[in-house]
Order: sequence, then C-alpha cells, then structure tokens
Amino acid sequence: NNGDTDISILFADGYVTNFKLQVQLPPDEANEYLRDFSKGIEGMKVVRGNGTISNENDHLVFASNGDSIVIDENSPELFNSSVEFVVDPKTDAGNIGAVVRYSENGWTYIGIEGAGNQYGTGWFVKNSNGQSRSLVTDSTRIYANRVEPYKVKIKVVENTVTIYLDGAEIYIGVVNDLTRGRGKAGLRVAGNNTGTYQYLAVNSENVITSTD
Repeated sequence: NNGDTDISILFADGYVTNFKLQVQLPPDEANEYLRDFSKGIEGMKVVRGNGTISNENDHLVFASNGDSIVIDENSPELFNSSVEFVVDPKTDAGNIGAVVRYSENGWTYIGIEGAGNQYGTGWFVKNSNGQSRSLVTDSTRIYANRVEPYKVKIKVVENTVTIYLDGAEIYIGVVNDLTRGRGKAGLRVAGNNTGTYQYLAVNSENVITSTD
C-alpha cells in the first residue's frame, strides 16, 4: 500500500532524529477496460447490502434496497484509475456514484450523497473505515428519468480526486480519506434508489510529475 511511515533513529549519544519514509506501490500496468452491459452482466456481484442486479433491455439495472455496492469482478485491480458510467436514476433520491480501490481490505466511494435540494447536489467521499465528508455541492441537481442519462466520471490519482458530470469538471482536490490499496471498480446506490446503467469504463491513470 502507498503511505507514510514515521522513522526514528536513536544515536549512541542520545540524539534522536525523526523523518517520514514514503512508501509507494509500483505503477499500475496500462489498462483500458470497457464493460458494455448490452453484452451481459456476468461478473457483476453485489458485495455489500441487499441490492439486486438484472439485465433489462441491454442495461444493468441496480436496485439498492437500502445501501448496496456492486463490483465488476472482471475489472482490473488499480490504484490510480478513472471510472466512468452512464446512468438513468429511477427516483430523485440521488445516492449514486462509483467505488474505487475495492478489495477485501477496503474500498472508497465517491459520488452523490442524499437527494440534493434547491441549491444543488452534494458529492461526498466515503470509505470502508467509516469516514465520510462532503467534497463539493454542484448546482446541478440529479433527477430521475432525464431526457438524456447522466455521464459520471471519477478520477483518482494518488490522493487527488477529480469529478466530471456530463463531461464538465465539477471538482478537483486532495482527498486524504481515500483507502490506500489497489482494487477493483464498481458502483454504489443507496437511499432505495435504482440506477439503469449503459456501461462501466475503467482506465488506469498516470501520475503527473513535474519536470521543473
């Protein structure tokens, strides 16, 4: 896992020096993965909650029945990745987003939390450790049965998150609540909402380093 480790060295004369050792995973292999649900939903698995999945009219239909996560077991295990999907929510309840870095050791959710209000929609980060906080309130409220479904893309590189809605960047920032291991990708739906999904795309993302 990536992370920081505190190191202390005690010298014979009693002097102590402290420093941080940054541990990084080797880079992910390049991956471009596209799951077209018109070709079936085999490998999609509900791993949290009582949600149900089905294939209807060549789409994945994911009903939360409370608060549920479905993972694509065929998706690559990545640390730095982007997850994109097109979804048609069936109610105005919101609570739709992406799961990244899913493994038996943890997961991170980035997406809508709650139904929104006249001021817009709240986008949150939540993780398997019980941490949850708001990232941004976007002026676009998410409604059911829009003429065009919503396209959502979540990009996670190290500890930086970028959120795109319908191709427009609505948030970028450092998020220290991300879990720190590689994992697969998936979807979360809560608030008894149901989403109809056209596809799930998962790509590896490179760390951009400065050349200055």
